[in-house]
Amino acid sequence: MQTLWSSKPLKDYDDLLGIAPNQGKAVVERHGKNFITPIRESLWTACKLDVVFYEPADSLRITSDVADPDNRLAGLLDVLSIPVDAEEASNLGDETYVLMEDDKLLWGVSVERRRLLRSIEGKETFCRIFVRVIPTSSTLDSLAVVDIPGH
Repeated sequence: MQTLWSSKPLKDYDDLLGIAPNQGKAVVERHGKNFITPIRESLWTACKLDVVFYEPADSLRITSDVADPDNRLAGLLDVLSIPVDAEEASNLGDETYVLMEDDKLLWGVSVERRRLLRSIEGKETFCRIFVRVIPTSSTLDSLAVVDIPGH
């Protein structure tokens, strides 16, 4: 997420980051920390996700050895959103980039499983996420992040 904000076209809209967290900015203050997120109610944005979970190369069975898809998706959505719990946020830095302010801004999700034809370099799972930003209302702030390809 941090790399996305430092690349065009988002880097041309650094005024959205602002110094202090406030209305119309991508910075949200929660639990004494700043979270930078392009999907936020005050930016009038929501999103749809296409998620592809990849199975390890040696897993050629139809059933997965990895956790079931609904638990994997729930965990992924937690990671992509600002933590609800102050305890969860305590392990993060003072400034953290996340995708969504809240998963209630998620308007659609599709999940697919594929076999990865190589090893996952010691990681338990590997996934690819395609994000489509949806404006919930047309504002100059929301137009800055709409239709930016991200994955």
